[in-house]
Parts: sequence; structure tokens; C-alpha cells
Amino acid sequence: MTRTDAPPLCAGRMTDVDAHEMLPAEFWVDAFGEVAAPLAARFIAARRADDPGYWSVPGCTGDDTPVDPATVFTQKGPTAPGAIDPTRRPEVLDAMGVRRQLLFPTSVAHCASFLYTYPEGAGQFDGLVADRRGLAQALFGAYNQWAVGYTGISDRVRPVFVLHGDSPKELVEVADALLARGARAFVLLAGEPPGGRSPAHP
Repeated sequence: MTRTDAPPLCAGRMTDVDAHEMLPAEFWVDAFGEVAAPLAARFIAARRADDPGYWSVPGCTGDDTPVDPATVFTQKGPTAPGAIDPTRRPEVLDAMGVRRQLLFPTSVAHCASFLYTYPEGAGQFDGLVADRRGLAQALFGAYNQWAVGYTGISDRVRPVFVLHGDSPKELVEVADALLARGARAFVLLAGEPPGGRSPAHP
């Protein structure tokens, strides 16, 4: 007979390689600084009544959803436990039976990737600023600065940093600076060759 109340055999041994922070726009200025203010205002103003709350969550005051099986496996987006405050992630991992996870960027870094890759315009970002790529670079830097603050939470939660720059030299400089501050994982922009070169370029 199989016990249904026993934890799965893989509990505590799994690695989650696709977790994300999900700060809603209402938190962007506090987390990333004034550089995020134009984006935050745009998403807060554009929120529709039927929006499930992916980018903007009016009235959200913090990461306070209880950590239990009813939430960690069903609650998604910014209101999921640990979505806003990465220091709650170890407790979430315990509840899910996950050993460790890579914590990828969403929020401003996701927006910045569109600003950087589509300088001619991309929907909700049109008319935001004149220098889209410049804003994107500043947002990547602000995100990385925020993520540095969470490198020491636990060996089980590893923030993923954005490698950004207009040349291979800049990419290496960003990587070296972040490695010195505790970074252990990076993501490259996929919309165009990073630093203007294919990753296979010598």
C-alpha cells in the first residue's frame, strides 16, 4: 500500500531553474530607484479592470501571502508568496520540496529587454523616452544592484543577473563587477547578439 501523506521521493532534491521575481509596478521606484518611475507610472495608469494583476496590483502593500500548499502551488504572479520579497523564498522552497532555485528577473529587467532590443518602438513603451537603449542600460544596472542585495539570502536562492553592454568588453566588465559582489548566474539578452556579437564569435 502506498502512503499518500508521505512526501515525494524527490522532495528536497529538486532544482527549480525557472523561478522569477515578480515585483508589481507599485514597488519599482522603491526597489530600483527613480530610473524606474516612468515605466512604473505607465503600467499603473494602463492597468485594465480585467487585468489579472501581472504588472500592476493596486492596493498591494507587501509580500504577505501565507506560505502553505494552498498558495505555493496555485498562487501566481506578484501576489504569490516570495514574489516580491526574495527573503521568503527558502520558506517557499521548503513548502514545495525544492532544494534550490535560480531566481530570474521579470519586472523592470523584462521591460528593459524590450526597450533595448526594439529601439524603434514596441507597443506600451512607445513615446516613453527619447533614448530607449540608454534607459534600458540604466534599468539593467538598477535591477542588478537590487539583486546584489539578495545574493546572501541562502545558497538555495541564486539571483540571476543581466549581462548588458554594447560591446563584448562591456559585457565582461559587468560580469567581473557582479562576480566580485557575489553573482553566480547570468542571463544574456536574446533579442539580438549580446554586445553586438554572436556568443560563438571568437
